[in-house]
Amino acid sequence: MCAKAIEKALTQVDGVSAAQVNLGKETALVEYDDAKVKLADLEGAVKQAGYEVIDEKVALRIGGMTCVMCSRAIEGALARLPVS
Repeated sequence: MCAKAIEKALTQVDGVSAAQVNLGKETALVEYDDAKVKLADLEGAVKQAGYEVIDEKVALRIGGMTCVMCSRAIEGALARLPVS
């Protein structure tokens, strides 16, 4: 029931098209329109539903890559980001 409650809270955010919670892995896969939804909106929905958000990992879908050099450029840029 916890997973369904979180999925419901996330899908009620305007701009979210799908949400799938994996209770065993304590993760949520959310498809959303980034022009309408920000990460803080998703976190707020989960917290309003009565659950915690643990920011450990983020998965990004990156388009436009055409070769290995593109992949290396993105990895390099991400590696240079400050770690908090």
